[in-house]
Amino acid sequence: MTFPASLSHRALADPLLPASIIEPNHLENYWLNELFNAFLRTVVPTPQAYANCRLQAEDVVHTLRRALYPNRVPEIMSGDALVVGGVGKRTSLAPVECVDVLYLLPSKLRVSRTADALKVVHAGLSEQYEAEAINAADLGVTVSTSDRNVRVIPALEHGAGFKIPGPTTLDRASGWRITNPIAEAATLRLSDSLNTGGTRRLLTLLKSWRNNTSTPIESLTLEVLVQEFSATQQRNGTLPEAFKAFMAWACSKPTLRLTAPGAVTALEIDDSWHSNAKAAYWRITLAEQSAETDKLKAALEWRHLLGIGFPVPEETSVATLPILEACA
Repeated sequence: MTFPASLSHRALADPLLPASIIEPNHLENYWLNELFNAFLRTVVPTPQAYANCRLQAEDVVHTLRRALYPNRVPEIMSGDALVVGGVGKRTSLAPVECVDVLYLLPSKLRVSRTADALKVVHAGLSEQYEAEAINAADLGVTVSTSDRNVRVIPALEHGAGFKIPGPTTLDRASGWRITNPIAEAATLRLSDSLNTGGTRRLLTLLKSWRNNTSTPIESLTLEVLVQEFSATQQRNGTLPEAFKAFMAWACSKPTLRLTAPGAVTALEIDDSWHSNAKAAYWRITLAEQSAETDKLKAALEWRHLLGIGFPVPEETSVATLPILEACA
């Protein structure tokens, strides 16, 4: 089994279009919708940015192919590499800092241990890239470039999915875990289409919040949670309302065991991030209460949640909330 050529050899992506991102369902808050539109336009990568990420990953893959298949032309090969993660699913935040690419190792190598798989990738990339530009970790081998990093994750075929290195934990040493990035991308696209783009929009906000507040939750976990939330909750009128409803929904479930599409092992989702989610819920409540009387304060509450990139009305020079309000 190989990756579908239409996916593994696709040079362009089709991310969420920046125009008309939020439908102005509530005319009285049109100004807030405009702020969210402006924010999303800055954090959603453009189609050209996604294309550049794929081309950069392709250059790294070509280097690995030359090492593993010295008698073949790497440019005409396909089906052995697949861009995954945020770039593959079009859920990255701009600017994209890292591109993940799965690479199917040749069966002739008979790799059985994750350490051996990482050594194969590292050795292949070392033929062109300098030693200080290559870093091998639990999950893959990262190549540092001038624009961004490209992480090559070695993979082996396994039934309907693929085996990739798993993280080292207190319970076990690094080993293989089962994944199916094609199923993950397809399920996300289905959820997004059923919610008129709402799944990706909400995920974009949550990733921005996660990064800005250093909330300890992984991207895949957020992605699975958002899809579960979207499938079980009624549609909310606006994106800010959906963001608040997600926080309330997530905090009502102390622990969850959800399985990513195509995976075998369930994700154990604890409440270690709930304190940040509860704080976000109350900040949104403050923003809602201020929306009618003090637009600037409402916008600054959202900036405190989503980062300095969230715009404020009337080109004010105020960057953040007063320190006492920010710490309340």
